[in-house]
Amino acid sequence: MDKYKPHILFLIISTLIIGLGLPAKAGTSEKTKDIAAMLKITGAAKLADQIGATILNQMMQDLDNRPNTPPQAIQIVKDAAIYEFKQSIPVLMKTLIPLYDRHFTHQEIKDVIAFYKTPTGQKVIRILPVIAQESMAIGELHSQIVVQKIAQRVKVQLKRAGFN
Repeated sequence: MDKYKPHILFLIISTLIIGLGLPAKAGTSEKTKDIAAMLKITGAAKLADQIGATILNQMMQDLDNRPNTPPQAIQIVKDAAIYEFKQSIPVLMKTLIPLYDRHFTHQEIKDVIAFYKTPTGQKVIRILPVIAQESMAIGELHSQIVVQKIAQRVKVQLKRAGFN
């Protein structure tokens, strides 16, 4: 599971930065409704699904590379991962509107909505999933390099300190 921590962390950070589509609740403020609209306009739920699919594919590749793993076991893991990921989104979404509410004024939310309605904003919405997917690959490679460097540094320092 430690192998997936960078991916899960990236998913959480991306979700918090970009947001997920969340319908406005009855009786909510205009600002809350606009935040929900902004999150919906960005198509962020689709991005979250894509990130989740990428993580799931990597998990499945690791399972497929394990010898003697029965196909039924692989399917059980895949079904459980898909189910839990989908179930976790509403829980996460409940925290997003207050987050945006704390950090943006109502006018700023309206400005963001206006931006996403422009051609450049629409391009950001279209391209962001591609950037997120490519960023995950870059982040994974980067974390592997950093972990190797940390291990080397720790090994040298432990040896200097008299530990074998």
